Amino acid sequence: MKRFTMGMLVFFLILGSFSLTSFADSNQITVNTDKTQYQPGENVIITGIINQEGSAISNTDVTLRLDLAGAPLQVDQTKSSSSGYSFYITLPSDAQLGDYTVLVQALGVTNQTTFKVSNEPAGGPTSPPPSTTPAAPATPTSFTYTATTSSIKLSWNAVTGGDKYQVRRNGTIIYEGSQTSYTDSSLTAGTTYAYDLKASNRGGTSNIVTLTATTLSDVVTPVPEPTPVPEQPVTPGPPPITTEPPVIPSAPKVPGPITNFKGVEDVHSVTLNWAASENATSYSLKRNGQTVYEGAALSYLDSGLEAKTAYQYELIAKNETGSNNPVKYTAITLREIPKAPETFEFTTTTSSIHLTWTAVEDTDRYELKRNGKVVYSGSDKEFIDTSLITGTIYQYELKAMNSTGSSGLITFSARTQMEKPGEVSNLKTTTTESQATITWNKKTGATYYIVKLGNKVMYSGAKTSYTHRGLKPNTSYKYSVTAVNTGGLGKASFITVKTKQIQTKTKITTTKTSYKRNETVTFTINITDKNNKAVALTSVTTTITDPQGKSKPYTLKTNIFGTAVLSIKTSKSYKIGIYKVKTSTPFNSKQAYGNSTATLEYRLK
Repeated sequence: MKRFTMGMLVFFLILGSFSLTSFADSNQITVNTDKTQYQPGENVIITGIINQEGSAISNTDVTLRLDLAGAPLQVDQTKSSSSGYSFYITLPSDAQLGDYTVLVQALGVTNQTTFKVSNEPAGGPTSPPPSTTPAAPATPTSFTYTATTSSIKLSWNAVTGGDKYQVRRNGTIIYEGSQTSYTDSSLTAGTTYAYDLKASNRGGTSNIVTLTATTLSDVVTPVPEPTPVPEQPVTPGPPPITTEPPVIPSAPKVPGPITNFKGVEDVHSVTLNWAASENATSYSLKRNGQTVYEGAALSYLDSGLEAKTAYQYELIAKNETGSNNPVKYTAITLREIPKAPETFEFTTTTSSIHLTWTAVEDTDRYELKRNGKVVYSGSDKEFIDTSLITGTIYQYELKAMNSTGSSGLITFSARTQMEKPGEVSNLKTTTTESQATITWNKKTGATYYIVKLGNKVMYSGAKTSYTHRGLKPNTSYKYSVTAVNTGGLGKASFITVKTKQIQTKTKITTTKTSYKRNETVTFTINITDKNNKAVALTSVTTTITDPQGKSKPYTLKTNIFGTAVLSIKTSKSYKIGIYKVKTSTPFNSKQAYGNSTATLEYRLK
């Protein structure tokens, strides 16, 4: 097995028809590659979404064609899902350098994009693959509230890139959703509550913003009725002497005890809250012996802290009389949210994908999803996904998790290998003097075929026929045909073919058809092939039969112009009558010429 591979890939797949049409108003298709530049041997991940009347649709045939310099190299097809479609291609190690065009077609519309194949790395030799994970959202702003005696309505500004918001009251989650307001009900009148808010998306979470809110009191203080002053009777004489002691004002009381001193810990901050102390006018808060807050508020956000660290807090209430006894609280900040695994690797079989990834510091477990469904959750750094379908692309998401939260996602695609195709059947051939055409039946599961002459590859492509031109006549050749897919090469089928002989044409002429004794009879013989090209330096046999049936053969050879001349001097001994002449071009194994004949007659008188 190889890492990052789907098996052997050959870029000679030919698409018979792949037309480009403009976008229809109601149908649209997008197409993207995970990078714009690759090196030979790298993986190309092509993704997109099919929209019909503005909505993504699934279970639709999507066809891909890969072109280089206008020539089609590869064709593939898949089905779309509600989350889109994807193709996974491995470039050969000897892939041709240049600009490649990706054309994708579905529902009668086509879109395209391009990428470049170069020996130069796109981002340096150690650059990680580009991330498809968005950046964590910004911190929400304008976190405010309005209160009644039993509820507090919280509101905040929307955050760009925030998918959802989380609100906690006194450390307990009370809301998660996409709205920018929340009403916390069934509260106690006249009570102070500590709230914190953060935004999140697939890339992570924002910093926390805090708020302290107090419900209205339901105790109505009655206004006392005025006390009537009785009329004093007029007593003659001096007024009576009173013996009541003078009124001495009471001394101010020291602040009462502080209750409900609690904290809400985050990674780099602690939000501290407490209930109001009777008679207190201010509060003093220390962290590890150092004063960090002085004021009248009933909460304080202590930020800029180290993660996973213990801090000792001490709080006192004060007024002009003095201060009460301090209350203490120990807070331990949360662990850092883990980072996403830096690298991952996978190997495939026909029914399984073995995934491995690098360890992430301070991680409790990893969660792996296949096509949106959790298939593994645990502390191991590998997982074998089994019982998969042969030759199928699967989408995976991987993240690291601990008690604080989860990392951003790593997303990637992997394709199971295909079963090797079987042996090609029904090999047939047709030949001429200079070429041979081989045909065979289409093999189920094969994506292309390889034709070899001996050990030399003569053809690699999706067609089920091959024509070899420029062959020698009357010569035997042995070919093999092998079906191939991403699972490997099937068993080769063999066929031996023999080219045909060159068919010749023989022509014989004389200057006249009647001769007298003692005249010379001259024959001109011309030999050509079927294309009227002269056949030079080939043997010609001419047989002359006299009127009594006696035959005499003459053997000649054509000149460079394909011509041979035979002259016969007659005499008085020659018989008077009709002479029959037959000229033959015999088979020539060296030049692969076939037989041909010509005849004529002349009279001797």
